[in-house]
Amino acid sequence: MLSPFRLRGPIDRNSNMNLEDVRRVKQALVKIGIMEIPEYGLTPYPDQLMFDGIEDFQSRRGLQVDGVMKPDGPTLRRMNETLNARRKKVGQPLKPRTVVLGLSDEVGDRRKNRSHDVFSARQALNWAGHLPMNSSGASSDLANAIKGFQKASGLKQDGFLRPHGETEKMLNEALAGTLDDIRRGADLTDGSPADRTKGRIQQAFAWTAIPPIVLKIAEYFGIAVLAALAWWQSMSAAEKDRIRRQVTGDGPSDDGGNRDECDRLLFDVDIPTCNAVGEGRGKQAAQRCYASANERYAACLRGVPLDRLPPLDVWNN
Repeated sequence: MLSPFRLRGPIDRNSNMNLEDVRRVKQALVKIGIMEIPEYGLTPYPDQLMFDGIEDFQSRRGLQVDGVMKPDGPTLRRMNETLNARRKKVGQPLKPRTVVLGLSDEVGDRRKNRSHDVFSARQALNWAGHLPMNSSGASSDLANAIKGFQKASGLKQDGFLRPHGETEKMLNEALAGTLDDIRRGADLTDGSPADRTKGRIQQAFAWTAIPPIVLKIAEYFGIAVLAALAWWQSMSAAEKDRIRRQVTGDGPSDDGGNRDECDRLLFDVDIPTCNAVGEGRGKQAAQRCYASANERYAACLRGVPLDRLPPLDVWNN
């Protein structure tokens, strides 16, 4: 129960925070409507989104805006008062918007071009109307399609996509709302020009006929829809059966990732990388990197293979 709750120690960017305290603060911020649940879920690790939420709450309540919460401090006291005032109100956690495209590395001419990223990029560009699926599959076709989308979106026409980049973000914005409309059963083939454009994308989605299990996989593991689709298509029949049982609740509940392996990834790889980013590029760059490390860790614990994990955000720095 979050009304009220206590802290075992301070919540402070410069403190070694208790992970359960971090989780409680995030849950409280979501419950009172200050913070949305991120795509990677509510992890017990501090991130910039949490501190932004604390500062937003402090600003709204006329408190000192420092992003700090102490066990006996005014911010925790006012937050508990707010939670108590809402105890009788029925509220639902905010759901993150569907993410269609989630690259793990760069795609385009003379880029890394990992096979599942190329598959995802080609499908996304096809849905957006910039790459026919019967194209030759050549890298030049893909690069030209990326440039076409970038030109239509008013972006720099460099012909490649990168994780967390502006082109990937714009492509997601073009597709995610349409996929949500499809899942609600909305028909956008009539109406305004903008609706008709979304209707065309909607029809392209329908032609592709994403299996419902893929949407469940994306939601369960916290990964992009196209990453889930590429993963599903690469599975053996036995793997598909295991994953289907896992996401539908018909199988054992301990089919998730190996915690030791996930811990090694977080503490031996991702956090040292983010520390180096912070030393070289500053606190804000480090916070973006830490947020993506949280995303990767949460997906790993759910059982996403290491080569399918969301990327570490060192691109956007």
